[in-house]
Amino acid sequence: MTTIDRQTIQPLTDDWDWQLSAACRGMDVEIFYHPAGERLSEKTARINWAKQICCRCAVINECALWALKTREPYGIWGGHVREGAGRDAGRSEPALPGHCRCSAAQPEGSDSKATLLTR
Repeated sequence: MTTIDRQTIQPLTDDWDWQLSAACRGMDVEIFYHPAGERLSEKTARINWAKQICCRCAVINECALWALKTREPYGIWGGHVREGAGRDAGRSEPALPGHCRCSAAQPEGSDSKATLLTR
């Protein structure tokens, strides 16, 4: 007869709980991922806007580390652009990103944070 080694099952939410406190929670994902056909000037404004949201986030480091650990290739995570992030693939341990610079303005036509939720 075979004996089964039973281990305590760990909750999977431990990896995701930080997202409950994220400043971006519930916002339109197109702020953090580029929509099809986006022009360079629009992309620059969108990225700056997303970074502004990240800069006021309580879990910015957890977010950035998550993107590095999971090798997230796209989007803005922890205030850092991940497009073409394959360059991190060779790292054995992710490095904590540097400080997020909060000097960007909202894109043209966006008059308040409320527009984030209604887009």
